Parts: sequence; C-alpha cells; structure tokens
Amino acid sequence: MRTKRILEKYSKGITPRGRILDIGCGEGNNALWLAEQGFEVTAIDKDQAVLNTLKKRISRLDKGLKIKAEKLDIEDFEAPDSYYNAILAFNSLIFLKKSEFLRVITKIKNYLAPSGLVFISLFTEEDPSFSSFVKNKKSIEPNTFFNEKAGEYWQFMRKGELKEKFYNFETLLYEEEIIHDAHPTPHDHGMAFYVGKKKARND
Repeated sequence: MRTKRILEKYSKGITPRGRILDIGCGEGNNALWLAEQGFEVTAIDKDQAVLNTLKKRISRLDKGLKIKAEKLDIEDFEAPDSYYNAILAFNSLIFLKKSEFLRVITKIKNYLAPSGLVFISLFTEEDPSFSSFVKNKKSIEPNTFFNEKAGEYWQFMRKGELKEKFYNFETLLYEEEIIHDAHPTPHDHGMAFYVGKKKARND
C-alpha cells in the first residue's frame, strides 16, 4: 500500500522512541507498525468499532508496546506545543470541511516538535468524484461537498495546495497521482501525498 511504503521509508527520520500521533487511525495498521519499531504511539479515531478492533489486536500482541487507542474526533485532539515527534493523517482529513481542515493543520504545526515529521494524504481535484460533485452539487465551502451517500463531508485539494499549507516546512515528499483502489469495488482516486519536516527553531 502506498502509505505504508511512504511510512517505512521516512519514519527513519523520526526521533528514536519518539511520540507519534495517528489521526484517524482506523484499525491501526500504521500505529501498530510504528509501535513495533519502538515509538510511543497515540492512535485516535471517532469510530468505536475500529478502535475496538485495534484494542483487540494490541492485546493479542502482548509485547509491551507503547500504544494507546482513544475515541476522539479529529478536531478535538489537544496536546502541548512541540509534544509530538511525528503526526500521521493518512486519508483522514479528507472528511473535514475546508475550514475545519485549516484549524487541524494549525494544530499539527503547533504540536510537532522541531524537526518533527508530518505525513498526510488527501483527495485532489483529479479525483473522479470531484467533477461529479461540481456538476451535481453546490459546494459548502471551497472544494467541500456533502456526500449524502456516505453521510460525511468530502474536500479536495487543488494542485499544489497541500504543499502550500506547509510552506514553512522542509518538504521531503510531495506527489500527486491517480491511485487504483479495489475496495469495495474497483475505482480510482486522485491523491496528494505529503511528508514534511518542521524546521528547527534556529533555522
């Protein structure tokens, strides 16, 4: 999977045994893998069902991993400034309105320690569903629509927008591409992938 390959490559730049936050962790594949690498991981999601699955997986491993799973809405997470050495938001900020997304981005920047890494993936305007929304629905906020079928907001990045939001970070990876997804039925998504490093205070 694309996000796993990115994580495996760039996690080498995270402070050893550092603190990591996984936003919208789902069933916790990334969170568990990071904990197994020796990091202290907090995994949050608003879906209790997926968190229950993650907690069962953690208990089965019984390796003394430093990982905790918490039920929490993406917008509600709080931490001291410069607390985390890395923050992940793979395919989770997609489901926020643009204004909500911008508030979360500000939190991520504040809560990352100097030289901390951020990992994000989001939908772009190249996603086939974007043109469908534009044609059939009125936007709620810039590039934000309500997906009635899924019962949630979907927002899309214009070309280069995600990278622009981290203009004061060192960009380690920025790619936009079409990703094929086979679940639940074959379909494509236009995706942006970003990995950035918060500059040290003396930079």
